[in-house]
Amino acid sequence: MVTRDSAHIKVAGHVGRWYAVDDGWFRWTEDTPVGEARTVRAHLFLLEHETYGDEAANVIVDEDGNLVLEDVWNGFDDLEDIGWEIEGGV
Repeated sequence: MVTRDSAHIKVAGHVGRWYAVDDGWFRWTEDTPVGEARTVRAHLFLLEHETYGDEAANVIVDEDGNLVLEDVWNGFDDLEDIGWEIEGGV
């Protein structure tokens, strides 16, 4: 389980280890036909690479460490650009 104090995190499909630099609650509603939309609420974490720091793109994962977004250069703003909405702090 990923927390705001997590470090040495392995991310599937990515080399090295990562640590949490920010977190927040977000929601995303699927683009589906009327009446079938499903909203997902998730506690997400912005991770920075332990070796390369801000010289490499970050990633965003959920509490279980599942990759939500890669190639993140603008923090959670990149997440909002693809349709996620911030719900507020934890």
